[in-house]
Amino acid sequence: MLAKSLIGIITTLLTTSSVLMAQSSDSTLSELEKQEIALLNIIDRISNSTNNLDRNEWNSKLIKDFEIVLSDPKALSYPFDKLYAISDLTSPSGNLRIFTWELPNDQNVNTYYGILCYIYDNEVYTEILKDSSERLSNPEFKSLTSQKWYGALYYDLREYTYKKNRFVVLLGINRSDELIKKRIIEILEVGEKARFGKEIFVFPKKIIGLKRKIYQYSIDADMSIWFEEETDIILFDHLSPLKAMYEGKYEFYAPDLSFDALEYKKGKLYYEADYDARMKKTKNDPFFEMEIQKEEKIY
Repeated sequence: MLAKSLIGIITTLLTTSSVLMAQSSDSTLSELEKQEIALLNIIDRISNSTNNLDRNEWNSKLIKDFEIVLSDPKALSYPFDKLYAISDLTSPSGNLRIFTWELPNDQNVNTYYGILCYIYDNEVYTEILKDSSERLSNPEFKSLTSQKWYGALYYDLREYTYKKNRFVVLLGINRSDELIKKRIIEILEVGEKARFGKEIFVFPKKIIGLKRKIYQYSIDADMSIWFEEETDIILFDHLSPLKAMYEGKYEFYAPDLSFDALEYKKGKLYYEADYDARMKKTKNDPFFEMEIQKEEKIY
């Protein structure tokens, strides 16, 4: 009886100790850590949803709760490294942070979502990004806002300042079509409101009014756009139709093993065709292979 009593006492002490340690550990979590865990639970719900209705409902909650979390100025520097399937980019100045993600429907066609968080005049602003990419005509020539955004999953950015005018160049991918994928070079400026699109592209054919560059190609092809290290050059695969008869039909376009470039000079991006193909093509672009690993996507 004594042995059994001692075992019972020891077991109780160990159990109590474990509970106290767990409570102590939980109490040491910061408010942002707790909020991140709550957001992660929502992402898991989205990932485990089996139909559009559930996915969209949980996604709406993710947007609402995430916006509240980002209203805390400390969130600009908090890592949020548990939130898989969400692209998280911060400008080198630390004054701007943009989160984007894609949500497939039952036909495996994606819609894009995002939240922009930035500092302007010492105040923190947050803006929900609403994807209008499928409803825009001539999107390369339009200035857009967060309420009418050309949806994309952004995977890299660079920040520039020219004559006190600061802007960010974003690289993104859009898979909102069953036949065509798109790569986007987007320009973002922030003030009291965010503005997407800026006339900084210089092409030899004197294209007037181009505010973003969108490259379209076959859903089965692999294209990459990336920033060259230690230079002001954006490099990308040159796209061509598989046959001359497919000119203008982008579902039949693919890289042709040559490369083009955009070089930044004094506030402009200058196009250069047939860039030296001997340059190193690196895999710094996390979407170099064009597809996110299945377990990292929100379904």
